[in-house]
Amino acid sequence: MSTLRQLSSRILNAVHKQHAPQDFLPTVHINPTTNKKHWHPPKFSLRQQALMRKSCLVQDIDPTSIGMPSVKEKGILRKKPYKLQKHQRTAAERQANIAKKLDNMPKTIQAWKENKLSEKAKKQSDMPF
Repeated sequence: MSTLRQLSSRILNAVHKQHAPQDFLPTVHINPTTNKKHWHPPKFSLRQQALMRKSCLVQDIDPTSIGMPSVKEKGILRKKPYKLQKHQRTAAERQANIAKKLDNMPKTIQAWKENKLSEKAKKQSDMPF
């Protein structure tokens, strides 16, 4: 909190009372006649819960002591790597392929020269003129 904000009297009064854990969570209700389910919002919205937590910290009260749930640790935002562009995704594979072909280049050049000589020999006629 960069600035000390004035908290409403409702929030300050709520900090000094003991609450049930259900007050901070949405609840599902089932209509007995139609068996349809619908959700009811929590007694304290997430914004109000944040204000209550801040007011507890200002007053040196443990938020879990009044029934608030503990703060969940934030998880990893993205587990899989970014897609990137195709030339970036295949760059390592292409570099490895280029390096392998460069290692085989003297053999490739030798085979090419031999092939050219054999083709040239085929084109020459057996006749001396």
